[in-house]
Amino acid sequence: MNAERPTVSVCTRCRPRDWSETANSERPGALLAGALRQALAGADLPLSINLRRVRCMSQCLRPCVIAFSHRDRFTYLFGDLDPASHVDDVLVAVKMWLSRSDGFMERGERPPSMRRGILARIPPIESFHEIVEGEVGFS
Repeated sequence: MNAERPTVSVCTRCRPRDWSETANSERPGALLAGALRQALAGADLPLSINLRRVRCMSQCLRPCVIAFSHRDRFTYLFGDLDPASHVDDVLVAVKMWLSRSDGFMERGERPPSMRRGILARIPPIESFHEIVEGEVGFS
């Protein structure tokens, strides 16, 4: 994995509460990771990215969970994604996030599932974006 690249992380342990595991079934989070891997491999992206599988992202009440992260971009955390119906939405959001120098995405321009499912938007540490109000230093 190249640490300089933007990264999409996918929780592979995610599963809705009503999901019942069978001997040969993959969890919905793992299915989402696989579907995203396939979609991203064929996508025309403005930058090269990493896709990583994460065993748990501690959002069990809002599965399936993904994160977009990079040191120079806003970090986003999304949940409530369905591997069968939201892969295209994730792809649209990834392309939008990559096309912006700081990765900032307005709520209204993201696909609907990426509006409803937002769990966090965190500015980069050195961000001067208008939503960052200032800083206080402590010693």
